[in-house]
Amino acid sequence: MSAYIAQTDIEGRIPPDFLLQALDDNSDGAADTGVWDRVAEDACQAVDARLAQRYETPFSTTDPPTIVKAAAEVFALEILYLRRGVAATENPWTSQAETWRKKLDAIAMGHEPLTPDLQRAQPSANAITEPSKTTDSAGRTSV
Repeated sequence: MSAYIAQTDIEGRIPPDFLLQALDDNSDGAADTGVWDRVAEDACQAVDARLAQRYETPFSTTDPPTIVKAAAEVFALEILYLRRGVAATENPWTSQAETWRKKLDAIAMGHEPLTPDLQRAQPSANAITEPSKTTDSAGRTSV
C-alpha cells in the first residue's frame, strides 16, 4: 500500500531533531530504512479503517481527499511521538488525532461529507433596509 502522505508533508510541524530521533531506532544519527514507510502506512491504515465501512479504500495516493491526507498527517505525527515513548497524555498530537477520529467516524456514519459540498442549498436572500415610503416623518400613514 502506498501512503497518502510523505515525510516532507510533516517536516516543519515537529522539530527536525525530534523527527530524526523518532525515525532512528539504532541511534546511529540517521533515519533507519523503512521506518517512515511503516509510520506512514500505519497512519493511512488508521484513516482507512474508519472510512472503509462507507467508502472503498484505499483512496488514490496521488490525489487523496483533503480530509484523508490531513488526518493521516496528524496520525503520523502522533505515531512518531508514541515511537519515542511519549505517553498519550503528554503527546501534543493526541488531542488533534482524537478530533480527527471523531470527524472520520462522523463521515463514515454519513453525518458529514468526505468532501465539502460548495453548492448552496438555498440561494442568497436580499433585504431592503430603507424606510418605508408609506409613512411620513411623523410615522403617520400617507397614501
